[in-house]
Amino acid sequence: MANAPPLEAALIRPGEGSAVPALRVSESPGLGDSPRSPSDRGTKLHCHTAVRYAAPSNTTRGKFLRTLPVLFVLCLVSCVVLIYVALHILPLLGFAPCVDGDLDCVRDSGAFSRGLGELFALLILLTLQMTSFSLAVFVSPGGVPDLSAEEEERLLLHQPAMDHHCPWIDNCVGWGNHKYFMLAVIYSSVLSVYVAATMFESVARAVNSPSETFAVLFWLLFGETLDIFLGIVVTGFLGFHLYLVVKGMTTIEFCEKQFRHYPAYAAEQQSMWTRGAWINFNDTFGYNPLLWFLPIDNRPGNGMHFVPQHHFRSPVIAQNMGVGSSGGKEL
Repeated sequence: MANAPPLEAALIRPGEGSAVPALRVSESPGLGDSPRSPSDRGTKLHCHTAVRYAAPSNTTRGKFLRTLPVLFVLCLVSCVVLIYVALHILPLLGFAPCVDGDLDCVRDSGAFSRGLGELFALLILLTLQMTSFSLAVFVSPGGVPDLSAEEEERLLLHQPAMDHHCPWIDNCVGWGNHKYFMLAVIYSSVLSVYVAATMFESVARAVNSPSETFAVLFWLLFGETLDIFLGIVVTGFLGFHLYLVVKGMTTIEFCEKQFRHYPAYAAEQQSMWTRGAWINFNDTFGYNPLLWFLPIDNRPGNGMHFVPQHHFRSPVIAQNMGVGSSGGKEL
């Protein structure tokens, strides 16, 4: 069996008396979904953003509205990077006046080399961030494969599960793009901290210079403030998703534990799929440390098969399906 992925589906076979180490299922119908009917078995999982109150998602207007969050993210990143390069990097390299109106900073023997180093680091971080973000947007999160007639006959429940839907990438986050999504968030957080820390030098010089123009001062303060705000938001978001990774949980499973009215399930403090923080981390980022933080998917498995952490009876599935220990079937 391959290792547990963030996105799986379930094949729960009737008449078996123990947990089935086959395909993972969300503990209850996620976010208003319902278990698939027999006629739906074997179909692919298609994930689209629902622009429910604006336009159908398959229309031109709906597709345009779905792209707005993605374009908004790209605009924010572009704004911060342009301000950083124009008002911090270029003056250090001597291609533009320093923020105090003269070229004193360029006369510093270390200014050029420092600017070159900061530009090189920016390009690396920006490339990794944009590559990961693009892959998270365009790579399919995965879905339930086509099944043979024999497999369909043995299915009692066939419900795809996913991590969550993210409007900021206009895509669902699942097994296929989970690593790319995590790397995009990681590099967004690192890039925000890096820009805020290095650009503070130019901001401080502009604030303390009485001859500085209002336009330069405004854009430097605007860029620094925007970057710090984005860094706080993205870093908090990153902390939450790293918590889910080490716990072996998906966002939907976390929300089910917090908001669903299943006392028995909510009482389970540990996910049935967790196998320890170290293995959970490797299940998401791969088992080669050299590739952990590169947008290269080297994880084993296909996102469907896994081994549960322990013998587990799901009270939610038992409640939904009307089975339990009395029926001789444990889930």
